[in-house]
Amino acid sequence: MPMMQAVNAPRKSGTVQPSPGGPRFHKSDRKQPLALLDIDDALLTSATVQALTGDSVSTLDRKIAAGAFPPPIRHGERDRRWVAWQVREHLRKQAESQGVVRARAKSHEKATAPA
Repeated sequence: MPMMQAVNAPRKSGTVQPSPGGPRFHKSDRKQPLALLDIDDALLTSATVQALTGDSVSTLDRKIAAGAFPPPIRHGERDRRWVAWQVREHLRKQAESQGVVRARAKSHEKATAPA
């Protein structure tokens, strides 16, 4: 007797599942490249901001309520996005406060510094 294939096989991550109406993409297949952080006006998704900060959605919500993280922009009825330059500035200030990177010199200080 020939082997039968399982009809409801478990979904493999990052694959397109065939369907009668065409291909279906899983939400996890739509990831933003972290290079978007370099584009000032790019709108970052919650998943991207979580990847950058290491914080969960509830932690981000607490930080936003406390004024310790930039607020998101509403993008549709239920979705929210963060402006890339605001997230980048927050991360830079956080790194400076922890001594990971030096504070940026002001532009006039750079011009007068000896070579």
